[in-house]
Amino acid sequence: MKIRHYRAADMRSALAQVRDALGPDAIILSSRRNGSEVEVVAAIDDPRTVKLDVPPVQLASTPSKPAAQSLSSDALAEEVRSLRQILETRLPGVAAAGVRRAPAICDSLFDELTKLGLARDIVAQLIDQLPPQTDLANAVPAAISLLTSQIPVVDERWQEHGGRLLFVGPSGVGKTTLLAKLAARWVLQNGPERVALVSADTSRIGAQDQLRVIGRLLGVRTECLTDVGGLGSAMTALRDYRLVLIDTSGTHAATTAAAQSLAKALAVDARIETVLVVAANSQAAGIDDLFARSKWLQPCACVITKLDEAASLGGVLSAAVRSKLPIASVSSGPEIPDDLAPARPAALVARAQRLLRERSTDLQVATDAAA
Repeated sequence: MKIRHYRAADMRSALAQVRDALGPDAIILSSRRNGSEVEVVAAIDDPRTVKLDVPPVQLASTPSKPAAQSLSSDALAEEVRSLRQILETRLPGVAAAGVRRAPAICDSLFDELTKLGLARDIVAQLIDQLPPQTDLANAVPAAISLLTSQIPVVDERWQEHGGRLLFVGPSGVGKTTLLAKLAARWVLQNGPERVALVSADTSRIGAQDQLRVIGRLLGVRTECLTDVGGLGSAMTALRDYRLVLIDTSGTHAATTAAAQSLAKALAVDARIETVLVVAANSQAAGIDDLFARSKWLQPCACVITKLDEAASLGGVLSAAVRSKLPIASVSSGPEIPDDLAPARPAALVARAQRLLRERSTDLQVATDAAA
């Protein structure tokens, strides 16, 4: 058995190196990300199929010395044992000798998962976690099932318990509309008593007036603050209320400094929980940045909005899997109190697949029209 290590910028490039050097019968022993590179360990049973890019050695008049770096049989056996231990640790219950994941399977998986818009690190993680005996016919369904199992969600009855929920997110993601939907549902089920809406959004023109109108329509109390520093006194005044929903300025999610300022204001009442609001139609890089900057606020969950406007869900699903921040609800339109549903992983993945099919159909129609 010949064992080789390959490094590349991404999984596709690494697998291309494996195919070029070892041929289609190569065995992928392991793969992992090391910083900005992907490392793949591959092997081939028949050394005669290995393509060596080494020029022929000229015969010398004197006997050549053995290469100092060549592996002895014992050293090679030790390396194989070491690789088996690594694989058995990472894939419990699976014998390393049974690992036969061909490059063609990894290549197919990479193509299908990246088409969904998933980030490369999440794609590599899913490929790495698949059972090694997975064949080509079942590889994609198995990876989709694995993705579904890794999307964190909150119990769908999370909003029935009440509490003090503060919503943060960039301007335009639909925080105020989300508050209106949650408040309306609560009022329909429990009545308007002991429900309050609080606005700490002083940057968007008309934001507080909008919340006042919503409060009047629902018959619930509304408090408007001049800045987030007034949260402490507002929470004291509303201490007996079962549900308090707090709207904030989009600038609180715009910079780390603003998020830290809000975090200090939140420290006055330990009962306040932060919910991150993320628009599904945002760019993947922007979503990643939002999740990273919001760590200061220690959100308990996130809500995905604008599901109906998204061309792909790969960015937001990748961020949720990577951060392990559970998704509480998803919003797919402006209707109050409708267009808000519990987060269900299978439904989200199915929607992501449907969006991919729609994009493929649109592309085919455009191609046919141009022909």
